[in-house]
Amino acid sequence: MGQSGADPGGGAPGGFHGSSRHPVDAKGRLFVPKRFLPGLPFSSEGQVPVTVQPSPDGRCLWLRPGTLPERSAEEFAAAGPRQRGAWRRQSALTIKATLDASKRVLLTPELLKEFGIEREVVMVGIGPAVEIWAASTWEESQATFDADFRGEQDALEAEERARRQEEEHARLERERRIRTEQQLAEQEELRARADVAELRLRLARAEQALRELGVDPEEGGGA
Repeated sequence: MGQSGADPGGGAPGGFHGSSRHPVDAKGRLFVPKRFLPGLPFSSEGQVPVTVQPSPDGRCLWLRPGTLPERSAEEFAAAGPRQRGAWRRQSALTIKATLDASKRVLLTPELLKEFGIEREVVMVGIGPAVEIWAASTWEESQATFDADFRGEQDALEAEERARRQEEEHARLERERRIRTEQQLAEQEELRARADVAELRLRLARAEQALRELGVDPEEGGGA
């Protein structure tokens, strides 16, 4: 029977949250902070059963309330070789433990070695479980995350700059095309005016020549 309405499969309502650093003593015992205890329900005997297992990505440990259901032989046989290998590793490194009176969980030497845990860990609530990271691995993961995040930000900023440059280039190209079309129209108008002026000049010269011959241009006849 659990207390405080905790869900044996998913921790306290809303899940586990927060993070903190904690030492691991010489016997491999790790103190579970108070913030995570509401998500770890007591059994009917007053104990706090937990499961410690590799995380899905294999980079840290997960601490979860209660025990996990066993996979059937049929389910195991139906899985592919890669999935069976992942299950074997997870099963081999999974422990079912009970918190002691000081609310500590005992990590086996195999887990400590496998996940590089020495003197200190970082515990991170991620909703359905509490991650247990070797302090050095956590710091490396955060540095990698920060670098990846900065890289993504730089890529987004570069993409935005390229988009703006492309828009600016398109704007300038439109303006250049409009100016070119206006210049061509103006040139065409100037040519048309020049042609009209040339025709008027020729007409005036022709009329003058007729007058010199004694012909009235208006009447088209002789003197």
